[in-house]
Amino acid sequence: MKRIREIINYYEPKIIVVEDYKGIGSRKSKRIQKMIDTISQYAHTKHLKTYSYARSHIRYVFSNFNAHTKYEIACVIAENVKNMEHKLMTPRKTSESEKYMAGAFDAVSLGVTHFYMEN
Repeated sequence: MKRIREIINYYEPKIIVVEDYKGIGSRKSKRIQKMIDTISQYAHTKHLKTYSYARSHIRYVFSNFNAHTKYEIACVIAENVKNMEHKLMTPRKTSESEKYMAGAFDAVSLGVTHFYMEN
């Protein structure tokens, strides 16, 4: 959390966008749930507007691009965000854990969802 505070203080964002772990389709661990709550509380103390979107919101937005799975969403992002192109991972098998770069694609998908839901 110390690092997140440093990032918020350095970049001085106007808003914070987080995943709604209470929404349908979310399976965040207790540790991540606590971190999301702590980020939201810190944003509140800094008077930052906080938005949260469930996985169902993300899927709804990306269904407009005919992308329904996390991998398909990552492909749409990679096609449209030049710097993400080389970070696209291969589709994972059921027995594999999630790839490290999946978090970066999740973050971008939250940003895109916020843009579409608010405009």
